[in-house]
Amino acid sequence: MIVCNACRKSYDEKDLLWRCSCGAPLSLDKLFSMNRHIIDNKQNGLWRYSASLPIEDASSAVKIGEQLTPLVKRCWNGADVYFKYEILPTGSYKDRGVAIMLNRLRELGVKSVIEDSSGNAGASIAGYCAAADMPCEVVVPESTSRGKCVQIEAYGATLTKIPGPRIAASRYTEERGSDMSNKYENIYASHNWSPYFAHGVKTWAFEIWEQLTLASSGEVVPDAVVVPAGQGSLVLGAWYAFNDLMRGDAIKKIPRIYAVQGSSCSPLYNAWTQGLDNVPDVAPPEGKCVAEGIVSTHIIRGAELLRSIRDSGGAVLAIDDEKTVKALLELAKMGLYVEPTSAVAVAALSELYSSKSLLPGECVVVLLSSTGLKTTPYIQEILDGRSGI
Repeated sequence: MIVCNACRKSYDEKDLLWRCSCGAPLSLDKLFSMNRHIIDNKQNGLWRYSASLPIEDASSAVKIGEQLTPLVKRCWNGADVYFKYEILPTGSYKDRGVAIMLNRLRELGVKSVIEDSSGNAGASIAGYCAAADMPCEVVVPESTSRGKCVQIEAYGATLTKIPGPRIAASRYTEERGSDMSNKYENIYASHNWSPYFAHGVKTWAFEIWEQLTLASSGEVVPDAVVVPAGQGSLVLGAWYAFNDLMRGDAIKKIPRIYAVQGSSCSPLYNAWTQGLDNVPDVAPPEGKCVAEGIVSTHIIRGAELLRSIRDSGGAVLAIDDEKTVKALLELAKMGLYVEPTSAVAVAALSELYSSKSLLPGECVVVLLSSTGLKTTPYIQEILDGRSGI
């Protein structure tokens, strides 16, 4: 069953609804648990954790080579920090959520899908659909980087570009996805609305728990995790995962979750600083944003995000483009080549340490959400001094 986050109305998963009749998002009406005894050691990567995933038969799932991603230790401004480097088949962490979302939709009988994306999720869905021989259409803002568009088209997906801000692509796709005349065709596979996506994303936190534990003499959980946040699936994934581990008696505490946005578009940060319980919409930013992958003016699961961050003892930050670019280039000199959206979380580290939110000696993990190969032309502009930053 799936249940509405607002009115608590429940639905059968087979109804293939992407939101409640009241307009609110839906979530799984089921709690999972995780510990080392239920890990499938015959599998690598996210499929090791299938006992805690909303999939009926992981053995028949479409896979494209999902592997455990590296946890790299580096010294950042005098403090040792772990970077979770999400080098996955299509180049970003979105493969985790898409692997579970798309395979669950296949189990429910879905034959073709439509999705809106700022780039990485669309590329991931296009890749998995190609492997599944499933037709798909990906709707992107006209401003989406050329590299991501090329990747989507190369997989064979239909690419539709919508003029205007990111929200325009969402509105167009939501309208298309509301047509349920053919129940199993052109289903709106929205990674932001999906009740399955964040459960796939949570596997990044399972991995860091397992990687840190293997490197020590006992069960280890970070003191804090720092993630970029647009719609917030990395935040929810971490919250779900660490609660699953608590229910499985694998850990004794929930890490503090720090969500980081770009200051040019920061609705979650605005709501946080005002002490709100939900996230009001903001106007689309003017001009290009360095961290384009987290530009979201309408946050779908805002109430759940704010509640999760507060309950973890974490916070929300907003970082300007100049600091993000500086962090991007410093990371590259450490051998970590990421897209600017990843660097926004790293740029927040200096502020978190200077404010004593993070302390030297604490175990801190920062998620690097995507390879820099996605945005090499823009990074070239930065190196050439042509980016306007």
